[in-house]
Amino acid sequence: MEAWKYALGEVWRLIKDIGKSFLEVWTNGTGEKFVEGLLILLADMLNIVGDIARAFAEAWEENNRGTRLIQSIFDLLISVEKTLHEIAKSFREAWNDGTGKKIAADLLDLFTDIFKMLKSISDAFRTAWTNDGNGTKLLVQFCICLTRFWSC
Repeated sequence: MEAWKYALGEVWRLIKDIGKSFLEVWTNGTGEKFVEGLLILLADMLNIVGDIARAFAEAWEENNRGTRLIQSIFDLLISVEKTLHEIAKSFREAWNDGTGKKIAADLLDLFTDIFKMLKSISDAFRTAWTNDGNGTKLLVQFCICLTRFWSC
């Protein structure tokens, strides 16, 4: 317990010494200089932001440059819209000339054939499983192997 009191006392002493030194340095004019330096740096950053904004504003306003930029963006968007519209019209023409119906019919036939094939596989597996009790014999042998494995 004495060691605990000693450790806490010395830690508290160190904290007070640090605080006293900090206060002494802060109040001897150094703190004021530090805060002044921070304010100068903040002003520098704000002036840089203002300089950048002013340069862009001047460039934007000169010869209607900014308005021309916005106009070019909208001209591009309108061109893309028109191109997409032409693609959509062509797709509809191609799809509705009988091609769409042919594709749909081919897809439906394909899926029907796939399901028929899966049914045939299922039927064949069931036949092999039930033929002469093969499935049951296979399961019995599997269980015997498991029992031997677990016995080891």
